[in-house]
Amino acid sequence: NAEGENLFALVDEKAPAALRHFIGGLQTYLPEAFLLLAPNINSYKRFAGDRSMPINLEWGYDNRTTGLRVPYGPPEEGRVETRVIGADANPYLMIAAILSAGLLGLEEAIEPTAASEEDCWELTTNLPDNLDQALVNLDESTKMADLMTRDFLDVFASARSMYPYPVSGAAASMPKVTRCPPVANSVAARIPECKAANFVIT
Repeated sequence: NAEGENLFALVDEKAPAALRHFIGGLQTYLPEAFLLLAPNINSYKRFAGDRSMPINLEWGYDNRTTGLRVPYGPPEEGRVETRVIGADANPYLMIAAILSAGLLGLEEAIEPTAASEEDCWELTTNLPDNLDQALVNLDESTKMADLMTRDFLDVFASARSMYPYPVSGAAASMPKVTRCPPVANSVAARIPECKAANFVIT
């Protein structure tokens, strides 16, 4: 706040309203912008449910099996860790997505689910489990798009979803064909290159 106090500071080892609402925003809106946390096909190989990392958006106090963890420590250091991030995420975009989702939670006073004390390794939520679904979620996003701008999200999605086919020899003289995947149909309609005759929307 304006006085420099941490609004997420724990009260009697419990999350205050601001921290709960921030977590509620993460649970609600991170699935929409998950592409910014897991931007490549290989990102999703980490989310295999083999206890290498959480694959859920449950939250808990010092619970390392939840995707959102509120660690114990000095009350004034209250915070939430987001533990469902691909190793190949752009840190600036990832932080922007987390802050945007949390801000929406604060603005809308979204209450999260109950804090979990259980082993959540095998639990799943509505997080995308592949790149195509992450592209769909981002394309259908409204409130996250309002904060991060639709134009930026479209450009980012187009960079994640367009794969040039390699050509060599005689094939090199053929018209270049670039694939715009099915999940990007509505995005592709806003990308000039995908409207060209030498592009295929599959």
